[in-house]
Amino acid sequence: MKAVFNSSPLIFLYRLDLLEAAFALFDTNYVPSGVIEELTCGEIKDEEAINIILENPKVVIRTVKYNLFYEKLRTSLGIGETEAILLALDINSSSDYVILDDKAARKKALSNGLKIKGTIGILRLFYQKGILTVRPDDIYKKLKSFNFRVEKGIYESILREFY
Repeated sequence: MKAVFNSSPLIFLYRLDLLEAAFALFDTNYVPSGVIEELTCGEIKDEEAINIILENPKVVIRTVKYNLFYEKLRTSLGIGETEAILLALDINSSSDYVILDDKAARKKALSNGLKIKGTIGILRLFYQKGILTVRPDDIYKKLKSFNFRVEKGIYESILREFY
């Protein structure tokens, strides 16, 4: 099973000290070069997070080719989201995921037949596999302190069985 990661899940999982564990969930993890660009040149620059991504043997950095679909997606999505969706379409099989948090990006990915997960979906996998044993409310508080935007009710509904 493969996954293509966008910037925000990488950032939030890193801040929760779960980035390497997230990479371990999948056989191969793809990160578009546009996501690396966002992480190195954007508002959030964290060399340690970038090093974890670049040095992990299960991570493959891929450059996405510009085309008309790229331009169409870029009218409503950021570079990282656009490239994550395009790369996921390129490598997609029925068991692969694109990891996105942004609602508009998730909608575009779903409309193009992709399977999606977000930061909370990755947390759910951690709970299911027994990797994460911290109370979900404690994780929620940390996520909120990092400016993660999700309604508490949605968060609780996704992780209900672990409360």
